[in-house]
Amino acid sequence: MSNRGPIALATWHGRRILRRLIRGRQGPASVLLVPVANAEGVVGEWRSRHDPTAAAGMPAHVTVLYPFLSPARIDHATEEALKSLFEDCSPFEFRLSTVDRFPGVLYLAPEPAAPFVQLTKAITGRWPDHQPYRGEFDSIVPHVTVVNGTAEPPGLEEKLRTALPIEARATEVWLMAQEETGRWSLLTSFPLGAR
Repeated sequence: MSNRGPIALATWHGRRILRRLIRGRQGPASVLLVPVANAEGVVGEWRSRHDPTAAAGMPAHVTVLYPFLSPARIDHATEEALKSLFEDCSPFEFRLSTVDRFPGVLYLAPEPAAPFVQLTKAITGRWPDHQPYRGEFDSIVPHVTVVNGTAEPPGLEEKLRTALPIEARATEVWLMAQEETGRWSLLTSFPLGAR
């Protein structure tokens, strides 16, 4: 490890995190997310080739909380608690207008980011044992992943920039579950502001 350069080290860390996210350290997981259907036309092709979660059934999205409960622990009471929580959160407009990076990840950043952070904090306030990415990061950075853990195609960042901004509206939160095979499937969705 010590003889790796900074780029190789960042890529190694990105792949390590990706492997944990796909396989899960503790078996199948669930995720709460805001789907961003308007982004699919811009990022769908790239995600299908360069983000393993897309090939596993995950749509373009902004993660609200990963990991959430294991699918086996999600029951009617959990779904009702989530429904009630999201009924108190209003739908909101946002736009994807910036291309940015984490180590090994190319993503689009939503503006404003604050409503996504507020959704995450509302959930972790109710389920404090389930912090974003198991508490591995100091801050919440809402994003739509385009490339994760693979080589970034030359010129992709510029291609994405020319397609921005992408206007969108958050109207619901999806609860998706990971199967033993690694595939993701939709369990249910919760409308925002349904009260």
